[in-house]
Amino acid sequence: MRVLIVDDETPARMNLRRHLLAFPEMSIVGEAEDGAGALQQIAEQRPDVVLCDIQMPGISGLEVAAACPMQPPPLFVFVTAFDAHALRAFDLNAVDYLLKPFDANRFAQMIGKLKVQLGSREAVQRSQQISNWVYAEPPRLLLPDEQGLVPVAITEIIRVEAAKDWVALVLPERQVILRKTLSATEALLGEQFMQVHRSHLVRIDAIEKLEELGKGDYLLHLANGETIRMSRRFAEEVLNRLGQF
Repeated sequence: MRVLIVDDETPARMNLRRHLLAFPEMSIVGEAEDGAGALQQIAEQRPDVVLCDIQMPGISGLEVAAACPMQPPPLFVFVTAFDAHALRAFDLNAVDYLLKPFDANRFAQMIGKLKVQLGSREAVQRSQQISNWVYAEPPRLLLPDEQGLVPVAITEIIRVEAAKDWVALVLPERQVILRKTLSATEALLGEQFMQVHRSHLVRIDAIEKLEELGKGDYLLHLANGETIRMSRRFAEEVLNRLGQF
């Protein structure tokens, strides 16, 4: 976690630094002595967390939180000797309100709250990012690779080959094997794909050439250089779709 320390008193900033040393996952990215400096540091350093005094010359810590230039804003913890501002602090969605003087146990409790809040925020952001990927244009699927699940545009899939209850999605640089039936895969991919053989789906706009073989069969030349035989059982529907009457 990237931490910004804000306090107009040097001993108070030193005390926060000392407590943070016990938590190697907390990295101090800056310090500020007043509210104006805090706003500048937030804009420049984009911290995850701001440990902020309240009563400072000029702009107060509460005003810093209210005017925060970063979106989404960092997590604020107010560190102060006065309890009179607690209600306003929590109105500003403060994670915690740390009263000076505090001990190591109370500081560790605050760090625990920060971890929970940051984890929840990151989970929401990941969920939103995945949603944006999946529902983006063109439509996307989440497909497995070495790093986990990766969003892949349906338009990147050239063809699908089935074997029993497994399918291979053929992309320009790789294949993805999934445990699905061909019919379920066709329903998932939508109208951009058509069945050309009992074991093959092809993306319509990946067909570059049709070579007539006789007896109603065709050889489809695809964008990736592959050829797929199209049986007469499926030829009429595919040809109509391509505008060949």
